[in-house]
This record gives sequence, C-alpha cells and structure tokens, in this order.
Amino acid sequence: IKTVGNTAMFVCGLPHGAADHCVNIAEAAVAFRGFITGLGLKHGHALDFAMGAHCGPLTGAVLGRVQLLYDTFGDTVNTASRMCSLAHANTIQVTDAVERQLRDLYVLRPCGALDVKGKGRITAHTLVCTFTMALQMQQQGSTPGLSHSTSFSSTPSVLSWKDSFASVPPTQRSGGTTRVGRPAHTPHA
Repeated sequence: IKTVGNTAMFVCGLPHGAADHCVNIAEAAVAFRGFITGLGLKHGHALDFAMGAHCGPLTGAVLGRVQLLYDTFGDTVNTASRMCSLAHANTIQVTDAVERQLRDLYVLRPCGALDVKGKGRITAHTLVCTFTMALQMQQQGSTPGLSHSTSFSSTPSVLSWKDSFASVPPTQRSGGTTRVGRPAHTPHA
C-alpha cells in the first residue's frame, strides 16, 4: 500500500475478500524474514527487523485531486502497526485474531498480554515458522527454538513490517498490511 521512510504496509484481501488472507500475509512475512536474514549474511551485516500482523475490517480510499494516493485506514491498520512497534527485534508478532487463523499451519509462541497504546491489553503471539520448516529443522538436528506450538480458522489482513533498510521485495500477493520501519532493536509503543 505505501512506504514511509523504512516502513512499509501491505494489505491482503482487498478489494475482494480472500479466504486465505492470513496465510498469504504469514507466507510473505516468513519470506521477508528469510530475505532480510540472507541479505545480511551475504553482506556481513546484521539487519534487524520487526513485523506485526492483524486481521479485521478496514477502509481503503483514493485520496487527492492532483496526485492520487491509495491508502487504508481503521483499527486493523492501527493494531498491525502497534504489533510491529511492540515486537522484539527479528520477530513477527501477531494478534490473537491472526493466531486463530494460522494455528494449524504455523508454529506460534505466546507472548502474553501487551499494553497497547490506545487499545489496552492485547494478547500477542510470535510467528516462528511453518510446521514443515520446524520438522525440517528437527531432521537436520537443529530446533526452531520452540517450547510451545499452537494450532486455522475471513476479513482483510494487515502485516506491518519495520527494518533497517527502506527497500522491500515485491509481494506475490497482497493480504494483510505490512509496515516496514525503524530498526527493531528495542520494543516501544
């Protein structure tokens, strides 16, 4: 949808609903994480990032008279942005609503309830990897660092992504909102 500095926002499920919007957002988030990690390793730099995702209703509109801009608004966008802002470095943090959509396909670790500015307490989860990735890691003798796995249940999804650089690889399919922003070295509201 847009970039602001080193922050980007992606939406899936617009303008027509998609039953698999949360899965598409999760796949994009995991792919972005792999891309950023690989880029850092290739160039010998640690690139920190954080992502936040939420799903729910939102409004999209074209703004302007001369220079047109498409943007999305609403609580879903704000909540995804807050999940991103509160995420620890190098994590993908999702709300309970997203966790319910992904629990049968992804390994998620509970983060507990977070104090979210303007929202109160929201239960959050960290998206670790797909179950397939976890099995592959175990077969190779490594673990995805998990002590807990949870179990998938439509409304647009929003993925918010922030990292230490401004360019983002193109997505194959929108489905949620992603916001790319500040280096994710410390969580903040």
